[in-house]
Amino acid sequence: MANNRIIIEKAQSSDVDELYLLMRECFEKHKDIDEYSNPYYITKERILFNIKYPYGSFLKIVIDSKIIGGMFYYFIDESVDKIHIDHIFIKPNYQHQGYGKQLFNYLFINNKDVKEYHLDYVKIDKDVELFYQSLGFIKELVEIDHNYEFVTAYKIVSNGL
Repeated sequence: MANNRIIIEKAQSSDVDELYLLMRECFEKHKDIDEYSNPYYITKERILFNIKYPYGSFLKIVIDSKIIGGMFYYFIDESVDKIHIDHIFIKPNYQHQGYGKQLFNYLFINNKDVKEYHLDYVKIDKDVELFYQSLGFIKELVEIDHNYEFVTAYKIVSNGL
């Protein structure tokens, strides 16, 4: 990983424009997949809603005053022990440098009461699946639609880690 000083913190309303452009960049290669749930098509209004959502959090990763990634997650059924990770994204030229792992570690450390994490992803390449497996996520369900594998995965933890 680069020796840049990173800050992981909650996104603010003033971050909407930068997050919108970053999400478009990060998910552009997936824009032909499932327009309904594809983050490439997220609106600025939805990003703002997610930032303000009381049962979740929109985190951002900042390096040198620039947002290079983020994650939106929310508590399932407004519980305090189950989280669904809805979006995770890292700017393409910062991928494979450990920033995604740091973002997940921040999530795990700051949610010690959480016992289950859930997420969905499209298996575009093996790196995505290997990344989630390295964090302890287990594939639960695979649906195939238009030749793409849509995967649901979960991680059960004890003592918050």
